[in-house]
Amino acid sequence: MKMSYEVSKDATLASKTVVDTDSTRIDVAVKQYNGGEIKVSIDRTIKTKKGEWKFAKLRRLAADEVLPVCEGLTWASTTLAAAAAAAA
Repeated sequence: MKMSYEVSKDATLASKTVVDTDSTRIDVAVKQYNGGEIKVSIDRTIKTKKGEWKFAKLRRLAADEVLPVCEGLTWASTTLAAAAAAAA
């Protein structure tokens, strides 16, 4: 039986913006849903023509985005390990 997603059960344990320009942001976050497995999320948001920020698929990275995302994943790995140790 498929369960529906509930925003209230989705916890962000830590989050870091790794790319922040006038038109795009990339965030790396450590999240946990309903007390389950702790996971890493990578999200891109883009600025619309109206100046509003909206979610976009990460898809491909520009050359100047690769290193900051890798550094963000290293940070997330350390944060993930600490969160898992604290939960144990």
